Amino acid sequence: MELPFCRCGCGEHVTKARNRFVWTHQSRGVHNPNHDKKASAETRRKMSEAHKGKRHYAWGKKLSEEHRRKISESERGKKLSEEHKRAIVRYQKGKPTSAITRQKMSEAAKGEGNPFYGRRHSAETRQKMSEAHWQDGRSFEPYGLEFNAILKLAIRERDGHTCQLCRAPENGRAHCCHHIDYDKTNNEPENLVALCASCHSRTNSNRDYWTTVF
Repeated sequence: MELPFCRCGCGEHVTKARNRFVWTHQSRGVHNPNHDKKASAETRRKMSEAHKGKRHYAWGKKLSEEHRRKISESERGKKLSEEHKRAIVRYQKGKPTSAITRQKMSEAAKGEGNPFYGRRHSAETRQKMSEAHWQDGRSFEPYGLEFNAILKLAIRERDGHTCQLCRAPENGRAHCCHHIDYDKTNNEPENLVALCASCHSRTNSNRDYWTTVF
């Protein structure tokens, strides 16, 4: 049974028959007249104050260890749908990470905060990871001579310098040119598609699925 289309007019199918919209799409276009409006500085200040101090019931509260454990157990094993992942990418695309956040991420990845810090994979593990990541040894095949900068630029221009999966535009970094059939010697334009680095890395696994998608 074919699922109904999202009511925002995006042309995508909803994930469940009972849903009216694809995740996050209910706030788009005519369904939300304030979609393209931005809050004024005064409104943003009032919103900020409303979430501080005594005016917000959760301000300054911390979850107990038991509460966090229950949340962790309830979320364990859940997998995000492909549409959910794409929506997260669209939401996060172009958002800069502050210096404070980068510092916290760096500290969390070091020392006692990360049990794997300082460890190295064995040669056997690296070999298994390589075999799992690159199927049939395809990554070691040479590219054809025609797969050059001129051809890559032509493909990116054809695709509007936009990732054909998440629709992210190039932002200071050229998108990759992906071989749809994973044959590096097949450099026909119809076998090439522009993808951002993030989406390109996703296509290295589950190749039959991505070949069908493109």
